[in-house]
Amino acid sequence: MLYEKTADFIFKTTAKRIKDRKKELGFTYYNIMGYDSKVSYELSRKEYDYNMVQKIANEKTSRNNPYLLTDKYAYLFKEALDLYSYHDLYWGTDDEIKAYSEDLFYHLLEDMKKDPLTKRNIADLLNLKSKEGIYNTLSEKFFEIFYQFTKGKSIEYYDFDIVDDKDNKAYSPHNEKLKFSDEGTLSFKKLDMNIEKFAQERLFLILTGEMVTALAGL
Repeated sequence: MLYEKTADFIFKTTAKRIKDRKKELGFTYYNIMGYDSKVSYELSRKEYDYNMVQKIANEKTSRNNPYLLTDKYAYLFKEALDLYSYHDLYWGTDDEIKAYSEDLFYHLLEDMKKDPLTKRNIADLLNLKSKEGIYNTLSEKFFEIFYQFTKGKSIEYYDFDIVDDKDNKAYSPHNEKLKFSDEGTLSFKKLDMNIEKFAQERLFLILTGEMVTALAGL
């Protein structure tokens, strides 16, 4: 998995957001599932699995749940934690994204250094300029294109799985080519591959432009 570090970082921020909101509301995991206690949960017909809820909040992925949040559990957390939208659940508010964007950028650079399609140019750029210097120059543009990515906005066609912020239902069947909807939210389905496309086809362009600028200044 080429972009594993970046995907893991995004999962980590989402899990932390869930735990922070749970703590803020004073909820237990049983409360999140709609029960007042362990006893009431155990005596009921279970729609949600306690272990799965706990694993998601603790950033535990598995073979059966490689992308942390399934549609079913995304709905549970959004409703139970009273989050404004699915975008706020998956990616955070605008302020949250801005707060983690620098760390995200560095994780992307690390993954791009291993990607056969980008590693040569990234290595050359990092020889010309520090990662901190690159980020300081490109921070506003990076936030812009990454935010577009999280909202499902692009002029290109991809296999990304887009969900509606109102009902979390995909706009099209899985694997169908679609054009991004301005009203969508990018879900975590196949997140590693979606990040790879983003890095190769959006971020790489602005990083290459930065390298050209750096070379011109020598």
